[in-house]
Amino acid sequence: MDTLAGLLRLIRCLDSRGIPAFSGLGLIVYETLSHLPCLPLAAAAADTQANEVVGALAEYSQRHSERHDGFHLLNRHFQLTHSAHYIAPPVSKVMRWQPSRCVGARTMTAVLASSVEGILLTASVSSDHSVRLFQAGKPVFEAIGGLPDG
Repeated sequence: MDTLAGLLRLIRCLDSRGIPAFSGLGLIVYETLSHLPCLPLAAAAADTQANEVVGALAEYSQRHSERHDGFHLLNRHFQLTHSAHYIAPPVSKVMRWQPSRCVGARTMTAVLASSVEGILLTASVSSDHSVRLFQAGKPVFEAIGGLPDG
């Protein structure tokens, strides 16, 4: 499965509009994490089975969840391997993307992390349900206000 299509399918299944007190969501799909500086923000979660990833992400993205902050990391098979991680990607001297409107730290972190070796794709889903996906420091998908129905 194509990484972009797979991540969009996961986000569509999540359907942030139906999540009470949705706080937003940061996702990173990776081949390797060896070049991405990151630290856990919460104690390690129990293993999440492949069929439970959407449910876990829906729970983690609610404001009351201790895991609502940070990024959640998925391997290239879309298995949730890490939740609620602080990501500190290096700041690129050459930004390949200039936002047309103000964006938050989650989105900028997603842009920068997408440029790190071993990172396949990143996603920022804002509290207003806007979805932005980045690959190699460039936007590859954007849906302001949320994904269209269907």
